[in-house]
Amino acid sequence: MWRIREAQAEVGRLDGPVMSFDTSVPPSRILAFIEAADAAVRDILPDIRPAPLGHIGDGNLHYTLKAPIGMAEDAWRVHIPTLTNAVNRLIQAFHGSISAEHGIGLTKRDELAELGQPAEIAMMRPIKRALDPTDIMNPGKIVHLA
Repeated sequence: MWRIREAQAEVGRLDGPVMSFDTSVPPSRILAFIEAADAAVRDILPDIRPAPLGHIGDGNLHYTLKAPIGMAEDAWRVHIPTLTNAVNRLIQAFHGSISAEHGIGLTKRDELAELGQPAEIAMMRPIKRALDPTDIMNPGKIVHLA
């Protein structure tokens, strides 16, 4: 079972470009979120292939989008900002998080600044400064200190 679960992402990339969101929504709303997200991304790209995979019990959902069959990587990349915006807005509407288990890092840092709760983000900076005053541990990740 574990091998099947772990191979899902690898196998998913064999038939074209993909993007994945490490989201969380309240467990009771996962099905509604998937239905809304599927409709939203199909409004952007009708032949897109959603492939959600999640933990369900804790609300963690890897909402993966597979490019339409035969779509080239460069054509796929054109849609990524619009797809990301649509999914992120739904995550907000469902009172979820743009990062459930894999962290913010550099990839989602700007999204967190835009979509996160201002009070929570404001608290992150003094904690980071107190624990890492010279910014040597994961510099530039999660929040900008300046």
